[in-house]
Amino acid sequence: MKTYNVHLDTDIGDDIDDAFCLALMLASPEIVLKSISTVFLYTDVRADLCREMCEAAGRDVKVVPGLRGVMSPRRLFDYSKRILHHTPKKSWEYPSPEAALLPALQEARKTCDAIFTIGSMTNLAASLVADMDVTKFPRIVSMAAEFQKGGHLEWNVWLDPEAAAICFNGGIQIDVIPWSIGPATKLRPEDVTRMRQGKSGVAKLLIAWLEEFWTYVPNKTNMYDPMTVVALLRPDLFEWHRGRVTVELKGDKTYGLTTFQYDDNGPHRVAMGVKSDEAREFLVQRICDLK
Repeated sequence: MKTYNVHLDTDIGDDIDDAFCLALMLASPEIVLKSISTVFLYTDVRADLCREMCEAAGRDVKVVPGLRGVMSPRRLFDYSKRILHHTPKKSWEYPSPEAALLPALQEARKTCDAIFTIGSMTNLAASLVADMDVTKFPRIVSMAAEFQKGGHLEWNVWLDPEAAAICFNGGIQIDVIPWSIGPATKLRPEDVTRMRQGKSGVAKLLIAWLEEFWTYVPNKTNMYDPMTVVALLRPDLFEWHRGRVTVELKGDKTYGLTTFQYDDNGPHRVAMGVKSDEAREFLVQRICDLK
């Protein structure tokens, strides 16, 4: 069995799919989760959530809070209206992102087989700006962008277009799971029922967070982020196209819009389709099988 040392960069605590992604990593014997960084606002609380799920799995994983802001000067937020949908049961002490984030990502670049980004690409862009030697980058797997739904501004890119542009223009090899894969792999009620029967601490925590999330966003189960893990372990379930992803940095309505140009020699590989039933079943069965 081939194994992968991986680093996860996440904005866990908003949509439930980040939690499913982390749970799938913890449930997959092929994945050795070496470290985690968190991104955008409340990064300490997001780190607590990651620690809580890792503890539920009996795993000691290095967790580092990342950057709270964004690189894009045109992105202004009313932070008071941003809330997290999960509440950690305890908190830990962390070093400041300024002290810990870049060393953690530098270590991941040297020792990991893949870095996953399932939030804004701010942390990854900061690492690239700090060290432009792309030969030190492992494979990047990102939930980002959208190319089939015209005019759709995908959240992770829209949140920090400047950071996304740095990453996509930086010469890094990136596998992209676009927005359209999430609705295609939405969990069904019977999938949730199966996972409710799971005996593991991870499954129980995941269901508790799902129910908490549903009090804010009823019945939403689009599996955007977990499909990055499925793509690593089961690439045969996706329809891949190679080319170049571009992020638009002009215009009031197009700032953060992504486009894709086919190029057999391009640095990016985009999943334009998915075998939905098989990909969904892979995720659900892994969670159910976790002891």
